[in-house]
Amino acid sequence: MRWKEMTVQNLQEFFIPLGSFPVEFRKLRVVALVRLFLIIPTLFLFTLHSLLTMKTQAHAPEVMDRIILTWGFMALLYLLSNLALYLLPENKKKLSFSLIYLGIILELGTNQLLLYSLGSLTSHATLFIILTVVVYRVFFDFFSSLFAAISGVLFFSISALLEVAGIITLAPGLPEAIQHPIYTGDPSFFPLRIIQAVILGIFTAFIIINFGMNQAHKLENTLHNLSMKDGLTGLFNRRYFDQQLLQELKRAQRSSNPLTLILIDIDFFKNFNDQFGHLRGDDCLKEIASSLKSCLQRPGDIIARYGGEEFAVILPETSLEKGALVAEKLRQKIVALQIPAPPSTGDAWVTISLGLASSNSEEDAPELLLDRADLALYQAKEKGRNRIELTA
Repeated sequence: MRWKEMTVQNLQEFFIPLGSFPVEFRKLRVVALVRLFLIIPTLFLFTLHSLLTMKTQAHAPEVMDRIILTWGFMALLYLLSNLALYLLPENKKKLSFSLIYLGIILELGTNQLLLYSLGSLTSHATLFIILTVVVYRVFFDFFSSLFAAISGVLFFSISALLEVAGIITLAPGLPEAIQHPIYTGDPSFFPLRIIQAVILGIFTAFIIINFGMNQAHKLENTLHNLSMKDGLTGLFNRRYFDQQLLQELKRAQRSSNPLTLILIDIDFFKNFNDQFGHLRGDDCLKEIASSLKSCLQRPGDIIARYGGEEFAVILPETSLEKGALVAEKLRQKIVALQIPAPPSTGDAWVTISLGLASSNSEEDAPELLLDRADLALYQAKEKGRNRIELTA
């Protein structure tokens, strides 16, 4: 079963947008600038130059006039849509994404228009769409890349099918003598090869690029987690805790929701190390860390090794009263482990003391919240340990 799960998971990474988060508005503006200063001078102006050159050689200039008119409309729409994308305020993200997808259609459509006029619907077209997929997947997001791949397949497949049906004729403006030499083959078979080449090329490029991006994302996550994890217990470290406490506190202030912080200290841990040695002390830390983590069920709850034998828990959207219930559950969990305590303590099992503080005030800062939780922890130890104390 494990082998099957791993196989399915690996296959999914070819097709799913692992780590593809919503594009930042800054990136959307980059897209607009790239199109305005790179795509327009290359793809669109090159297309115009080619179309005008073909018109001088055409035996059906009225067809070329219609093609050039279509090009003009697409180019103007492309220019206006990207100017709008660059100038839109950040609260118009939905419209921005619509303009992104419109731009993809216009890019591929313009490329297809040129290829149709030149009488070549395969190699150049496939290469162009593969490059489009690469750019959008690497620099922007999975969904733009997927949209480009699907749109490209549709453009070229429909063109080929229209050719099969006799509705369109490749290179309508050029004499037969200067059409692409590939058309000397069987014309009824050629459109099928177009569809095969385009679909195979885009499909292969898309899944390979997506898989590579997913692997890069997994590696980045692994390195990030290593920098944020405590090497002994596997919990988050102090650095990550400080960052998350600041973020969660700001979020609590914006939403006017409470946030509860729990500081935890293992009772008489120095005596434990002195009596049983540091190796057994490390095992004790790992066992307690694992048990504490197992008690936190909500995805938003955060537990970290605060330092030495201390741990810290962040409970977003949790009042002090509800936090006390969680703290008592943590305390009982550690007692239930029945880790033998040093004889010098007079206790049978290793226990923990917990101090709680809650914040829903705009004046609170991380340092103030930590100070109040630390004061509560000090009081818990002063009153006999193996207990919880609260501060308002």
